[in-house]
Amino acid sequence: MRVAIYTRESHLKPSNDQLIAMRQVALQSGDSVVATFSDTGDQCLNPRESMTGLESLMKMSEKRTFVKVMVWDISIFGNSLDDLVRLMHSLHSYGVDVLFQNQGMDTSNPEGPTVLKFVDAMTHYQKTLIAAKIRAGQQRALERGVKLGRPTNMNASVRIAIRMLHAKGLGKKKIAKELRVGVGTVTASL
Repeated sequence: MRVAIYTRESHLKPSNDQLIAMRQVALQSGDSVVATFSDTGDQCLNPRESMTGLESLMKMSEKRTFVKVMVWDISIFGNSLDDLVRLMHSLHSYGVDVLFQNQGMDTSNPEGPTVLKFVDAMTHYQKTLIAAKIRAGQQRALERGVKLGRPTNMNASVRIAIRMLHAKGLGKKKIAKELRVGVGTVTASL
């Protein structure tokens, strides 16, 4: 089977050690490694940096150069859970399976679709937890008397100015521009 190996600099295991370990796994299973991709250095530390190794892997997987990607650990595949889900779904749509060696997860096995659904479920769970924490924090802030939302320029003098300018025949957009408020604010004040 044609496989690719993806490594990424990690506190868990240096990328060179990952590559050696994954080549050994491929050799034992009789697979031929047709490509290796690696991300090292600053691109692994900053989630906003583009990861050239991962991008190259995705481009070649789209061309179906290999049928499986071998990754040493699930934590090094992508920068976030959302990223992991997106990568897994893209690879699945290209007909490329993924093996996470440390976790023993292989999407080419009969339980492969279950693995994808589990990762999806974990993403949903994470988003739900974050949303619940945000709502709880907002509720605590409201109880302390904190006003939520964007600060407003609106006060009594701005309302009066809006009405005076409107009475002079200025349009809503011109009033908004002159007073540095939104058109919706002007509309609400009239």
